[in-house]
Amino acid sequence: MGWHLFESGRAVTILEWLEGRLSNAGEKVELQKPGTPGPSGFVPYIRVDRVNYSDGSHGENFRELGNIDPWPMSPDGTGQALDRITDTNYGNDASNWQALTPSPGS
Repeated sequence: MGWHLFESGRAVTILEWLEGRLSNAGEKVELQKPGTPGPSGFVPYIRVDRVNYSDGSHGENFRELGNIDPWPMSPDGTGQALDRITDTNYGNDASNWQALTPSPGS
């Protein structure tokens, strides 16, 4: 589900998560945008950002880091939220995320 918010004279689409939960064992979340249609009409989708997140307790999924899961542990579906520190930085960098008290609408 989505709606439009006008910001600085341009429309920005905001999407809302409606149901289900992401796996604590880790999951991939990817944001894509439509590209330029080809001659056949096929519209390719271009990855804008991707996050392979975890709940901080699955070191076995991070062998390249010495089996240390770099993600914060407290945002685990029952309290704190996982918040991106700098929106324009690479999304798949665990150091760009922090645990914060949820703040709906901000």
